[in-house]
Amino acid sequence: MSRAPNNVYFTRICLAKYLRDKGFPFDVKVSLLTRDRAEAVIRNIDVAGALKKIIKSIDHQTRINDFIRYVDEVINNLRAQFDAADPDITFNITQKPHAIPNRETKLSQHRETTAVAQAKPVIGLNEALSAFIISKQKSAIRPLSIKQLEQRTRHFIDTVSSKSILKTKLKTDDKCVHDITSADAMTYRDELLTQGRSYKSNKEYLAAIFQFFKWCQLMNYCNHNPFESVTVGQKPKAKPNQARDRWTNPELKRLLRSSSFKASTTDFKWVTQLMLYGGLRPSEACQLKPGDIKLIDGVHCISINDSGAAQRLKNLNAKRYMQNITAEYR
Repeated sequence: MSRAPNNVYFTRICLAKYLRDKGFPFDVKVSLLTRDRAEAVIRNIDVAGALKKIIKSIDHQTRINDFIRYVDEVINNLRAQFDAADPDITFNITQKPHAIPNRETKLSQHRETTAVAQAKPVIGLNEALSAFIISKQKSAIRPLSIKQLEQRTRHFIDTVSSKSILKTKLKTDDKCVHDITSADAMTYRDELLTQGRSYKSNKEYLAAIFQFFKWCQLMNYCNHNPFESVTVGQKPKAKPNQARDRWTNPELKRLLRSSSFKASTTDFKWVTQLMLYGGLRPSEACQLKPGDIKLIDGVHCISINDSGAAQRLKNLNAKRYMQNITAEYR
């Protein structure tokens, strides 16, 4: 209970941070309509008790505007029992911690104040991921990139569920986007670093989830991106004995002569040999077209380019001509 500059007492209760992060007001202020301290103390017991019960009943399905309307209704019923010494002083909910009701506050001003906190859609992580993927599919993004975004974001959601990262009383199926905090993001990061992936892979996982929550923020599903400042740390220096192993000649011969390779499809055989003898990346070999065979100065070459609608290159330096294929491993 506090006293305003005009000596009228009021009840003020601050909401928990996790509720403010969802867009709920910073606090709830209710004028007790009296300058008499003894009378204010008695009224404060009823008002504070009612407010705490309402705040305690908030769950993940509670809409902010519904909460404000219900508080208005309950407090107005309580005030009807008061001997209103100052009838012009009105109930006020505000997000500003120092905003104090005064005699000039009118109903229209009250509506403007309560409208500041806009209700955010309540949406689960799984539902949000489905909508996120649909949105990405409408953009000029490769199917492989979309698949990776879905797989990496799904890994986060599954980890949240299996490890019970969220400190909430909600059931697993009820976890919502706005329930995720930066602490949850850091806990997931720590879990990710223990799963044996490379530095590059961990960085790509966090980038995918960051992109997912950035989209959720733009969709008004959450107030902030919990992965905003989460990183995998500095890239470790590779030791000589940790360099990527190269295929040896005997291993390559064993691959090409194996029954599994001989039983594979013609496409698979061609892609494998183009990668081996021409130094092509898998995506470069898979996207080749008959028109990419060029005759340059009497020599047949393969043009690695991105001129086709479905053709992509890793970078500008990947655009090249490939010639003089040898087959020393056959």
